[in-house]
Amino acid sequence: MIVLNLKTYDETYRRLDLLVDAAREAMQNTGVRIVVCAPPTHLQRARYANKDVFSQHVDPLEPGAHTGAILPEALLNLRIKGSLINHSEDRAPEKVQETVARLKKLKLESLVCAESPEECKKFAKCKPSFIAIEPPELIGSGKSISKKQPDVISESLDQVHKVSTEIPLLVGAGVSTAEDVEVALALGATGVLLASAFVKAPEPVKFLQNLAKPFEMYGYMPRWKAKKLEEEKQKAIVAKRFISEEKQAKAKKTAAKKAKKSTPGKAARKPVKEKPAKKAAKKKPIKKAPKKPAKKPAKKPAPEKKPAKRPAKKKKKKWGLF
Repeated sequence: MIVLNLKTYDETYRRLDLLVDAAREAMQNTGVRIVVCAPPTHLQRARYANKDVFSQHVDPLEPGAHTGAILPEALLNLRIKGSLINHSEDRAPEKVQETVARLKKLKLESLVCAESPEECKKFAKCKPSFIAIEPPELIGSGKSISKKQPDVISESLDQVHKVSTEIPLLVGAGVSTAEDVEVALALGATGVLLASAFVKAPEPVKFLQNLAKPFEMYGYMPRWKAKKLEEEKQKAIVAKRFISEEKQAKAKKTAAKKAKKSTPGKAARKPVKEKPAKKAAKKKPIKKAPKKPAKKPAKKPAPEKKPAKRPAKKKKKKWGLF
């Protein structure tokens, strides 16, 4: 991990976009996590070009009437990842515990700066995300802690491990070359913290790529990169299984075909040729008979008048023998 504190140099404001873009490009090329600590006034601008941005300072205050304060909620709103705490140029050791707790509550990262191994042990009890050892006399001097005071690095690491072995230790003050980084990593540090060497570098991308080379030598692997490689491995395993299943299915089909050919029995029937369908004869159009005019309904005959009944004539009696 490389943390770049841009501070408030004149070059910081003149070259902010260039520096932020250089950090992003170097991180993509090397795979090493590179964090940019931008000034409070330019946090949003830096975050627009780079996702890994820290604030240089934060106040452990709740939202309210606090003029000029930088609240953790403001960092969260700007999607800033975390903040430096207790830098030697802005010390507030009495507020470290409260500030770390406020950042933890909002799931933000905290990088606490310490001046001595004793302070490293003290701040480790607060359980921040990172601790950086920076002897104040070496900051901005051009003299690296890796060369001038390498014992301070190993002592600080021992003190931190007395409290917790899960808190990474960063090394700052005078770090400017790949050799300084290599010594710090060899002594057990996880990363470095630097400022002016990067801000004033004529070619910031090349500077960072050169600074990141020792991380490869010591087999450093960022968590996100390791996770990505693991996912790729799992995908490759699934792909192999899928291919093997396809091969097995094809082998079964070919075996079944061979078995059918080899089985004795009736000769295979010749495929029956289908007769071409007869062309449908053209139907002659049927001449429709002309429509006959509709017959008018016949009138019902008038009912016949029955003749009136005449009274029956009385038979005259015949007189005779018979």
